[in-house]
Amino acid sequence: MLKLSIGEITMRDFKEITAIESKAKLPTNNKKAVPTISFLRQIVQYFDKFKGKTISETQAYYAWLAMYFFRESEAEKQQINAEVSYWFGLNPLQLKPSQIFGFYSNIPRVRAQKQIVEHKYDATDFESVYNLFLVAFDDEDLAIKARNESIKNQMKHEGR
Repeated sequence: MLKLSIGEITMRDFKEITAIESKAKLPTNNKKAVPTISFLRQIVQYFDKFKGKTISETQAYYAWLAMYFFRESEAEKQQINAEVSYWFGLNPLQLKPSQIFGFYSNIPRVRAQKQIVEHKYDATDFESVYNLFLVAFDDEDLAIKARNESIKNQMKHEGR
């Protein structure tokens, strides 16, 4: 639920205004929806009919914008939670936000380590090997050793 100067936006409001938005087929700019006057008037009508409130098109815009950003933020949180769950096998609902952030920020490291363990990288591409080992272990010396080993492998492949 969102609390705005025009009142509370409930889950039912979210559902109904999202349905209005879907039917309106709003134009987009850089993959972001752009509300039209017609769409905002439909929100004004919704508030009048179902909430008994008279609001302006400007207030309708701000209500829609608050909902839009809330929806985007929640979608991003769910994506982060899903990734933490996938990579670490944890239930993010049992974690504090700071813990979720900590696990999420370590996903590139875990992904790189998995790539190394499963040998899913080109061992002859010495720059990629260096970058992969640096991300996986945050150890410059180890990354340099892996790169040097990669160069040796590349030379063996080329028969030098």
